[in-house]
Amino acid sequence: MKNFNFEDIEFKEKSGKFTNLELNKNMLDGRFFAVNKKYLAMSWKNNGEIVLADSSKPCKIGYNNSHIKIIDSHYKIQDIEFSPFNDNILALAYEDKSVFLWKVTERNKNLAKELSIYKNHKEKVNYVTFNPVVDNVLCSSDTNKEIHIWNIEKNDNYITFNNNEISSMISWNPNGDLIGVSPKNKNLKIYDPRNRNMVFNQKINEGYVSSKISWIDNNLLATTGWEDKNGSTMLKIWDLRKSLNGEEIYSIKINETRRNSSIPFINKELKIIYAFESSKDRPKLYLFNYNENKIKKVKEYNLNETFICSALFNREILDKKSKEVDRFAICSNLEGIQNIIYSSFHLPKQSEISDSILYPDKDKNILSYEEWIEGKNQTIFENNNNNKEIVNENDNNNDKNEFKNKNEQTEKIKNEKDKKIENEEKNEINNKLINVLLDKNGKLKKKNKK
Repeated sequence: MKNFNFEDIEFKEKSGKFTNLELNKNMLDGRFFAVNKKYLAMSWKNNGEIVLADSSKPCKIGYNNSHIKIIDSHYKIQDIEFSPFNDNILALAYEDKSVFLWKVTERNKNLAKELSIYKNHKEKVNYVTFNPVVDNVLCSSDTNKEIHIWNIEKNDNYITFNNNEISSMISWNPNGDLIGVSPKNKNLKIYDPRNRNMVFNQKINEGYVSSKISWIDNNLLATTGWEDKNGSTMLKIWDLRKSLNGEEIYSIKINETRRNSSIPFINKELKIIYAFESSKDRPKLYLFNYNENKIKKVKEYNLNETFICSALFNREILDKKSKEVDRFAICSNLEGIQNIIYSSFHLPKQSEISDSILYPDKDKNILSYEEWIEGKNQTIFENNNNNKEIVNENDNNNDKNEFKNKNEQTEKIKNEKDKKIENEEKNEINNKLINVLLDKNGKLKKKNKK
């Protein structure tokens, strides 16, 4: 990128933090908290409790009426996510095999309305994620190795995939037509729900520590995972156009600690991947730059507190005046006290990179469930020469219909051929029977008397 130096990126901690936290420590691979421009939702230490705070006002939880309990059940929460279309709606994955959808009410912030309960899972649900472009579509995974995709408005299951191994994370691609499933074992799998098949199945690491994934775009994925062969946590980039032969595009070592991998976060505009190191002794945040040819570490920052987990704010909340390019909520532990701190990355105000590059207009075209089922969204394949080829799902449907018609014609010809053979065999049998019953003059043969 012209006129851009990664050394110019500034890392700043915002004033104030959420303190006195008692987060749920019994989650499998799910997220302890979720954040958007209105709320910070935290899975609390007690079973089924969610504490909700105003995300714009860091404070000591428990004071100034800054928190509420929106749910209090007998089952532990395993994951949490806000809807990308409504800041007041969040999904909760539960240990009791269910998924709850709740809506925070505006009139009385001490209450939340239950919107839906999904109970089709057979074991505890460990992850939930909303489709980024389709309203009312949610994906959830469980410890029974199943991936469910369902309509949250009608509480209706659309399709269930048997993943054959427990997932540690599920993630939609930006176009909302593919779902990536990162493994607790070794193989990354990608499913196409509408065509009801698996389109990618590839070993991504050699170790048995949970892996994490993030989509860079509809073609590229970033994965983090442990490699037993070199004793390191690795960051890898995969290209769905090139990875069918089983080779990643490029990889780089993050650290040498054998811990569950943190989610890699992406800044597509600046081609940056953020990766956290969860070491107790030297927690760090790394910045990697990726392009068509290589990936390299460009910066690292020491964290003052032991890293637990993090979340990335939606870009709509960024401060354009200060050239803020990303904002994180980082959960950490300092001398036994859990905190959530906001940290931001900025470019110098004199940077020549335009706002149109840093803050591109977001496509607000939200599809309905029915439109998504019909295939009205488009899949974009980016070629190596950076040209874009748009493949319309309707074209794919036309191809499928043409293929279906050809199959029907082939089947019709085959049936006619089989019927012709059958008729010929019947005629042959009838001729033999006639020869047995009639003489050469065509009269019925007389039976010989004994």
